[in-house]
Amino acid sequence: MERAVLEGAGATGAASLLPGGPLYGKLDGKKVVTILSGGNIDSSTLGRIIERGLAADRRLLRFQLHVPDRPGTLGEIAKLIGSTGANIKDLYHERTWERGPINMLTVVCSVELGGPQHETSLKDALLQNKYQIAWPE
Repeated sequence: MERAVLEGAGATGAASLLPGGPLYGKLDGKKVVTILSGGNIDSSTLGRIIERGLAADRRLLRFQLHVPDRPGTLGEIAKLIGSTGANIKDLYHERTWERGPINMLTVVCSVELGGPQHETSLKDALLQNKYQIAWPE
């Protein structure tokens, strides 16, 4: 099994076999069976779990751009991101608390990606358009 959604108590048997668990390493070479049970999980909690998994896989990514504060800039950014095949999940801009020059603003983007190569192509496209980027490590 690659993935399973369980409530906490339903995963205790498997958790005991993982690193940090009391049985970790003690049953090496033996056939072990554990019961995974309980799929009673709140849908909003499940949604947050999925989003954190996508972020961990870098298929959901948040980055910042520092761009000129002029009409049309947000539209240009959205068009560029869309042209790479990335899906904008959230985008907002900050003027008031911006600490840089008065004619600049910060745009925070959250995008859905297809994987590592997609991330590279998006970053390259933004850099080619001379945007100042704060990219996650």
